[in-house]
Parts: sequence; structure tokens; C-alpha cells
Amino acid sequence: MYCVQGSRRKGFGDGDSEEKGLRIKYSEGQTLLTLFRLMLISIALLGSWGMEKVAEASFYFVNHAREIGEGLLGSIGVELESPESAEDAYTLYYAVHDDEDNATRYFYSVYYLSGEEGAWGLVSPSGEQLLENRYQSIRLLPEAFLLEENSSFSFYDLNLQPLSAESWDEAELVFREDGMIDCDLIKVGRGGLYGAVDLKGQLVIPPQYEQFDLYTYETDWHINRVKKDGKYGYIDRNGNTVVSISYDFALASTIKVYEEGEDPADPEAGSSRAVVYVLSGDRWGMMYKLSNGSTGEVTWGVEPPAAMLEAAEAVRVE
Repeated sequence: MYCVQGSRRKGFGDGDSEEKGLRIKYSEGQTLLTLFRLMLISIALLGSWGMEKVAEASFYFVNHAREIGEGLLGSIGVELESPESAEDAYTLYYAVHDDEDNATRYFYSVYYLSGEEGAWGLVSPSGEQLLENRYQSIRLLPEAFLLEENSSFSFYDLNLQPLSAESWDEAELVFREDGMIDCDLIKVGRGGLYGAVDLKGQLVIPPQYEQFDLYTYETDWHINRVKKDGKYGYIDRNGNTVVSISYDFALASTIKVYEEGEDPADPEAGSSRAVVYVLSGDRWGMMYKLSNGSTGEVTWGVEPPAAMLEAAEAVRVE
């Protein structure tokens, strides 16, 4: 499993300041950067030791250090000076889970965007120009580049050799709040229809759907909602049908299920179960996720929460 973060952030502390205080020069900044990288390696080891939650919390702090640090440094008069190339920083941060070792290993590196809007390039930390200033957008993945040129998206390996002959009108990744990619599929579109590729650009689900909603790792049911010929349903990451694409509306959710004798007022009582609500005509129904990842029969006459009813009505109005 890959989790990836790609982000662009502006350098801060540029220009002269009238306030007196400690000025950290670029050479000193390199020392700080080395210490910073050692800290990241230490955090990454937490994942290898099975302490994934601690590692994730630490990475969240690191990735939000700018917001946290600006207020702190400003209050004590510290001013950071960045090299010109640090104006646009691109962070590649991802995790790979090893099922055999039951460990998650984290990888982190920083690159720099060069060029300007509509003609971006990419520079390595050592100053090597990895990509010319010619791309409308750049997404660096663990083992690939996703590049937009002439309003077309294509995948290349890290030596800029094409990974696929396919090109796309659209390409979309899903991110968590902390910036990490939240799905190992990338939604792609061409001619108004959508499908999905993996993180190396290899076609997984051909573009055949009018709507395609990628799943997220935060859900415990990795299925994608799709719409075809005006009807909704769900497919898994390999394109296999999980919920028949035959409903007027469909939306996955979770409900709390209580055993006999459990008190619903007790916050510790009950267990969450994944469900899909479906609408056919004027009838609502619900189906549970089964242990094998498929669904059971539809239980008709079960209405979803009010927010879902509103969403379904909005679709009907369209």
C-alpha cells in the first residue's frame, strides 16, 4: 500500500526585516536541514517497529511545522532566509506497508519547483534540473511522474520514459487532510468518461463511467461509487461489481449495530458496520457489507439519514 504526499509550499521569512533578532543563514540552514532529515529517519523507524500511530502523529507535526513554527519564531524574533530555489518547495512523503513484516515504512524527500505558472519544472535538493520548465502541472509519485502538458496528462518513469501509451484529459488523486494520498488508484478521464489507473499509470479500470468516486483508506470498505447510463452502483479496486449499477442513487455509510441487552445510550456499546443505501424509484433500501467484501440482500423500507436524502434529491433535480 502506498500513501503519498505531494505539496507545494512557499518559503517564508524572505526579505529584510526591521526587527532585530537571530538571522539563520543558508549555510546554517543546511545544518538544520541535516538534523531535520535525521529526525525524519527516526520517525520512520517508529513505523518499522509497529508504532504506526505515533509515526503518523509525528509526521503530521513535521508537515505542519511551518504553521506552528512561524508563530513561535516570530514571537522570539527569529528570521529564516531561504535560497531562491526554495521559493516553491515540493514535498514527496509516502508510506509503504509490508504485510509480511506487518510494518509501515515512511519515506520523505523535498524537491523544488522551478519556472512559472503554466511552465513548471522540478529541481532536486542538490540543484539538478530533473524536469524542464515546460509542464502545466507536475505530480511526483513514488516511482513515477504524472505530468500535464498541452492539457494532457501522461505517466513517465523517473528516467522520463513513458510508462503507458495512454494520455488523459483529466487525472485526479484523493488526499487526506494531512496531505497524504488516500487511495492507490488515480481517477482518469477521457471524452467525458472515467476510469482508474494505478500509481504507475497502468490501466486498472477502463474509462466507461459518467461518474467515478475513488474510495479512501479511511473507510473500511474500499469500493468506488460509479454512475453508468444514469444509474448508480459500486465496484471494487479491480473493477468488479459489488453493488449492481442499477439504482437511482447509492451511497456508502456506516451504522451502529447493538447486540441484545446493549444500551444505545452507552458510548462504548455497539459496533460499526459498513452499509450501502440504495434508491429504486421511491423505495429506499440498505445492504450490509459481508466479511468477504461483498454485500447481502437489500433490506427495503430502510431510509438513510436526512443529509443523504437531500443529496439524492439534489441528484434527481439535476
